Amino acid sequence: MEGDIAVKDRRDKKKQADGQHLPATAEVQALLDLAAQETLALPPSSCRARTLADLAKQATQLKAIGQLDQRVAQLEEVLSQRRSDQAASDRYSGGGASQRYGHSSRFAVPTVLHLAQRVEGLYPELSAKERATLALRSMKIDEPEDPAVRSTMPPEQVTEFNRLISLIHGVNQGLGPVAFLVNERIGTVTVRLALLQMVLRLGGVSDVCRSFLTWRTKEPITQSEYSQKVDEAREKLVPVREVASWEADEFDGWQPDELVGVPSWRGDGSHDEVPSDEAWQRMAARKEAMLKDLMAQGTLEGVQTDEGMCIRLGGYYDWKGQEAPVLPEFADSFDIRPDGEAADVDRWRVERAALQRHLVATNADELPLLEDVIARTSSWCKQKKALKKSIRESIRSCWAEIEAIQTIIQKTREEFDGEDPAYPELRELLDDTAKQLEELHEESKKLVGNYRLPKPRDEQKSLMRELVDSWATP
Repeated sequence: MEGDIAVKDRRDKKKQADGQHLPATAEVQALLDLAAQETLALPPSSCRARTLADLAKQATQLKAIGQLDQRVAQLEEVLSQRRSDQAASDRYSGGGASQRYGHSSRFAVPTVLHLAQRVEGLYPELSAKERATLALRSMKIDEPEDPAVRSTMPPEQVTEFNRLISLIHGVNQGLGPVAFLVNERIGTVTVRLALLQMVLRLGGVSDVCRSFLTWRTKEPITQSEYSQKVDEAREKLVPVREVASWEADEFDGWQPDELVGVPSWRGDGSHDEVPSDEAWQRMAARKEAMLKDLMAQGTLEGVQTDEGMCIRLGGYYDWKGQEAPVLPEFADSFDIRPDGEAADVDRWRVERAALQRHLVATNADELPLLEDVIARTSSWCKQKKALKKSIRESIRSCWAEIEAIQTIIQKTREEFDGEDPAYPELRELLDDTAKQLEELHEESKKLVGNYRLPKPRDEQKSLMRELVDSWATP
């Protein structure tokens, strides 16, 4: 009996010694494995499960702040030594202790409890930063904070701890809404990008249709209207030099040494022969002298105007044996119809003008046809230019704001030894927004031209810092 009591006393002292030197471990699972080895002989019980669960929770929290990155090997050595002592005691007592108390695991429950007590004993040694980091991690996984984080806090840490907790709230509540608004703006940019694609496609179709309408169709006109236009054309006065240029353009008796090769308008890599500038200028001067002689002879009618000596086109085309040309402004030629079809001609002309307007842009203003086309074409080009600028600047602005938020969060991480102060929802929103902006940037460059994403300006970073501070102020 006395031997059994001696063995029990020796075991109790050994447990106390284990508690004094009991280390924490870098791997929580390893710690639990070692503790469980001493409790396997016990039947399953709420006490055993609760002891190991509490130990796992406390060990995990302290591992997160670097307090458990140490001595699992020492724990193994302590437990191994204790088993050796237990075996010696059993041999000394003739197995009485094992028979009375079962396997040496009988005494592991107090050991594990004492281990948990040793872990709890580390809480008073935590700094304010370590306590705030533990609290932050509890917030991020949406679990209740361990009461020991605050209950063991010395009074001199309260102010710093509260500042760090307020900083966490400032980052998430101050910067979260800004990140949300930037993400919402991406939707607007996406719509504008789609609109630009549509505008460019319609613009290409419009150009082809307008070109076909102008150069491959005829404009309807009545016979009397056409005759009136011919009379107006015959009365028109044109400067002699301009008429001389027409004559030079029509000349086809160029000598080989007067011709030069230029790339063909067909774009097939071939070359066309045209008169050199010097040869053309000589021919135009010759033609001008000829026309002046004809005017002096009375063959052509010359009229002195503010622009100089001019030729009346009626006499000029009579001399050439041609009819004075009358051409529509936006068609290849006129489709001359009898006066009896005047109503049909008017209807066709209105429909043609409407089609011409819709091909260049949509505008409610009623302008003369030439001015209308010029104005609408200008509006169409301005619309494309404005869309491109808006898309480019919006993406750059959103990117700069997200980068400013990321910069402030990165600096705040230093307050928590590298722990991200952003809640998972905010972190996911920031990463998703940045990814969308990068994709929009690559897609938009195909339509608006190459450009770079900017770094945040100092004033943008200052604004984000002020938002954090305003929400962090108690």
